[in-house]
Parts: sequence; C-alpha cells; structure tokens
Amino acid sequence: MSTLSRITLQYIVSQFAAKCLAGLSQLYALFVFSKILGPSDAALISLLFGYVIWAQIAEFGLSQVIQNGINNRTFGVKQACTLILIQYLIVLSLALLLLSYPDVTRPLAGGLALNSGFSGLFSFALGIGLILVSTSNVLVQRFLLVIGRGVSSSLLPATQAILGIFSLVALQMYDPPLIECVLAYFSIPVIVNIAVLLKISQKMRIVKFMNVRELVNTLPTFLAQWGLATVTTVYLGLDYYFVAHNLDEVNIIQYNFIARLYFFSFVVYYSYLQFKLKGVSIGTVKRGELNIGRSLKSSIYLGVFAVTSVFLASNFVANLGLFEATGSEILVNNSYTVAACIYYLVRVVRDVLVVFLLNTGFIAFLYAIYLSELILGYLLMDRLSLDYGGVGIFYSMAFSSTLAAVLCSVIIYRVLSSPRKPLN
Repeated sequence: MSTLSRITLQYIVSQFAAKCLAGLSQLYALFVFSKILGPSDAALISLLFGYVIWAQIAEFGLSQVIQNGINNRTFGVKQACTLILIQYLIVLSLALLLLSYPDVTRPLAGGLALNSGFSGLFSFALGIGLILVSTSNVLVQRFLLVIGRGVSSSLLPATQAILGIFSLVALQMYDPPLIECVLAYFSIPVIVNIAVLLKISQKMRIVKFMNVRELVNTLPTFLAQWGLATVTTVYLGLDYYFVAHNLDEVNIIQYNFIARLYFFSFVVYYSYLQFKLKGVSIGTVKRGELNIGRSLKSSIYLGVFAVTSVFLASNFVANLGLFEATGSEILVNNSYTVAACIYYLVRVVRDVLVVFLLNTGFIAFLYAIYLSELILGYLLMDRLSLDYGGVGIFYSMAFSSTLAAVLCSVIIYRVLSSPRKPLN
C-alpha cells in the first residue's frame, strides 16, 4: 500500500470512528431525553439537534476560505488561525445576545414555544446559543485537515461524543429539568473547543491580525463563500422549520431519530469525499493531474452502499423488537425510514457533485443550483408537510435534491469534457 493510500485509509477510518461516536451520542441522547423529559421538552431538544445545520451559517463560509487560501497559497497558517479566532468572538457575542432576548428564537420552536412556557423557551435559546458557539469546531477541523493533520481533526468530535455520553449517563441518575439537560449536553463542544483554541493561539503565537491588504484580498472570497454556504444551509435545515410547525411532539422526536440514523451513512461517504477531493481545483482539472471521474464514482458507490446498509440495519433491529424491549417504541416510524432512505440516496449524488463544483470554484453556477433547490424545497414542504407530515418532508427534499443533482451533472459533464475557467 502506497503512503498516500495509507494516509487516505487512516483519515477515513478516524473520521468514520469519530463521527459514528457523535452519531451514537446523539441517538443515545434522544433515547435518554425521551425517557427523563416530557414529550414537549424532549421534542424541543430534538429540534435543537435539527437546527445545528442552520447554526453553520455562523461559520461564515470560512472553512472553505481557509482551505482554498492555504491550497492556493494566498495566505498562511497564521492568518487562517486568526480567522478562526475572529469567528469565535463573533458567535460568542451572538450567543450572549440570544440569551438576553430569548423571544427571538420563538419562530424556530413553533408550537412547542407555547406549550413549554418561558423556562422552556429560555432553555431552547440557551441551546441555540451553545450550538452557535460550537460552530468554530468546523473551522478547526477543516484547518487541521488542510495542513495534513487529518487524524488529529478527528479527535475533536470523538472527545466531545465521549464526554456527551458520560453526561447523559449522569443525567439519568436523577430527574433534571430541561435547562440542565441542555446545558449538560450542548456545552461540551464549547468547552472542548475553548481548550483547542487556546492551544492554537499559544502554538502559532498569533500576536497581530492580517494587515489591511490581506483583509481586502480575502473579502470577496469570504463574501462569496459565506453567501453560498448560507443558501445551501438554509435549504438543508429547512425541514426542521416545517417539522416544528406542522408535526406533533411524538412525530418531531421520530423524525429526528430517523434523520440521526441516516447520519451514519452521510459521515461514511462525506469523509471519504472530502479527502479524495481536498486537492481538487480548476487548475488540477485543467492539467489532468487527478482522475476526477473515478473519485466521483467511487464516492457515489460508497454513499449508496452506506445508505442502503443503514436502511437494512434499522429494519433488522426494528423487526427484532429491540425498540419495544427497551421501552423506546416512540422512536420508531417505518414510513419515515423508507422515505428517508429515498431522500438520502438522492442526497448522495447531490453532495458528491456539489463538492466537486465547490472545490473547482463554480460559485455562480452553485448559487443558481442552491436557489433553485431552496425554492422548490420550500414550496413542496409547505404543501406536503401539511398533507403527509414527515413523509412529505422527506419526499420534498428528495425531489429538490434530484433537481440539484441533474443541474450539477450537466455542468460537470461540460467541465470534464472541455475544462475551462469557471464563471464567477
């Protein structure tokens, strides 16, 4: 086995193990909270897990800016670390603002805001604030990956997941209120990340920010990447807005549980995909340095296998009656399992093609694709979530992701047939 193949395997295994731990921690959290909290409070925490994706907007697209900047050598490691620290200060300020005005989060809680009262709404706002602060993890992990510390980047989610499981075990020993559950579980990524940020600051000896010229050079890329990330993030988290407003407490919990199950398939193919395409740019495509077609196909095949495996495994466990045996039958919904499988199969193709276009700089095309996906997804979910509940939401996202995959395929075919400079 070559050195590159060995590094690839080590990264894939470490990412898979770390994110599987994170997935197990979240599944265990839903299991624990559904037992120690009432349906309304447990549903609120389920929504917090769902809104993690919308919180990624506060990442400001800086992870891609850092990756492109270091790969293209437009700025160095110290400047990348500076961007990470600036983002952390911004999201910390936003979190404190949310705690001062918790009513701002009421639209995100939907009908649950009325059922839970002020204490429930404040706990929900606290959870949103903690999730915002933890978005700096994304920047740190991408930074470590780009500088060749891929395995080290896996230690962050792994450590957080293990500590999260310990906190859940402790919570089961007594009858905690909602706010203690939120604080005990969602503060762990923040605590771990503070330690990492302090270490980065000391090791890199950052004593000054980028100069004015560096900031000006970075700003256009920063705004383009942030805008792009915002559009796709709004779409990918839009389902939980309709879940909060159109599903009852039990269905909210079931929807989130099924989504967490398929998260395992996502981490398998996406970890592989990020590593395989991390060195891809429009320049490498033009020069024919990488076998792009093979990388895209292998990522899609792996994703389809992963999604299918989750579907079969979840049905096998359900048929054995293990959910009923543990008193967790509230988490199971077979119609959600089938609808989610269809959506995530389409999502595999969509994600693989999108990452390629993102790395090769086709920003304008991606804006058009993401906006089309967002508009279609909103229109479908607005109607189908009322008629078919969670199943309608999964099918809506499957249709809109199909549209995105088709548009991406057309563009990529043109790129690989006759590579040219992207239109930005």
